[in-house]
Amino acid sequence: MRTTTDRSKKRQLQPAGQRLLSRRDFLRAAVLGSAASLAGCGRFKTLTGGHGAARFRTVTYNVYACYGWLPDAEKFKQRRAAAKDKQVMAGMAARFAEALRPLHADLITFQESPPEWVVAEIASRLQYRHVFFPSGGSWPGALLTRLEVIESANCPIAEGQRPKDLFTRHWGRAVLRSPSGPLVVHSLHLHPQDDAIRTREVTEVLRAMRSDLAGGLPLILQGDFNHTDANPEYQMWVAAGLVDTFRAAGKGLEITIPNPNPKEAKRIDFIWAHGAFSKRLRESRVLSDRPFSLDRNDPDAFALSDHRPVMAT
Repeated sequence: MRTTTDRSKKRQLQPAGQRLLSRRDFLRAAVLGSAASLAGCGRFKTLTGGHGAARFRTVTYNVYACYGWLPDAEKFKQRRAAAKDKQVMAGMAARFAEALRPLHADLITFQESPPEWVVAEIASRLQYRHVFFPSGGSWPGALLTRLEVIESANCPIAEGQRPKDLFTRHWGRAVLRSPSGPLVVHSLHLHPQDDAIRTREVTEVLRAMRSDLAGGLPLILQGDFNHTDANPEYQMWVAAGLVDTFRAAGKGLEITIPNPNPKEAKRIDFIWAHGAFSKRLRESRVLSDRPFSLDRNDPDAFALSDHRPVMAT
């Protein structure tokens, strides 16, 4: 049971203009959203104004704090040092916005987010709203969207408070108002090294998502999971009824972290769908073009991150 102090702390984690809705307000929002959808047409309308095409697009991206990444250790060290300069980071915010704008995404989530003011700058350039998810350690997350944010919460543990050894990266939940009604989004970054901790994190997320999964609303879970589809944790998501969008509708190369050693390259970034969205999948891709990947012919070039973004439509 949460105390008044716990609820007060949770409210403090909400970005300006965001709050948790009461159950009555949330249900009212759901009814209004559904009514608006029915008043239009039975299909899910485009959210991007793209010639009337019916589609929703989401992107997840471990942005490595927006430093910019290259394999040369000394040059990367210089990039990290330069990131202390506010003008440098403002320039990186512009670079990220320029790279993300052509994707016409309705939803974008960041792992290893830069400070909130950088996220706000990217969101402003894209004309998106944003929610910032503080980290249990030093790796916050963020959500950027062109949709209205009905509700948001940081690390929404089902009972009690966050155990100190869990979710040291980030986990955030939001409810967005889409033309077809509320959409539940979970943004997640799991532990990178300890399999046991990661399994406990998955267990806690699934426990907290139980009502979301049973409620019938469309749901998206995305982020840096730090496991592959060969790990036991992968099957925990599948057993819960979630659909790996790349496995279901993937096109092209599936490597999301192209380590300089090709033998260690792997897919650890996922977009999972549940409910109506899982039945409407058109495509899922790992974005590997510049500036999301290195130009090997240019020794001074850098990629935006050591990860590649994943997009699902």
